[in-house]
Amino acid sequence: MIAPKTLDKRGLYRVKVWLEAYSEVDFNNCIRVTYRLHNSFKKQIIATESHNNQFELWLNIWGEFTVIAYVERKNQEALWLTRYLDLPGRPPE
Repeated sequence: MIAPKTLDKRGLYRVKVWLEAYSEVDFNNCIRVTYRLHNSFKKQIIATESHNNQFELWLNIWGEFTVIAYVERKNQEALWLTRYLDLPGRPPE
């Protein structure tokens, strides 16, 4: 679905990105998540093995962008996931 971009706002937003799974078994098979951030970040690639915190990543952002996650799993192929990080003010779908 295509939706208009959120109107420009000034300032930073503190956001959390994390991993969810359909089942506990699926989640427990995940061993590492590597996030790819927007080119404007100094550190664009961040990996975490923080299973207890749902592989969370806290960011300070000023604009919207797509985050890419590479999820490594035990004895299974890795997954590529994407999520568009939108900011408050986006029109309802």
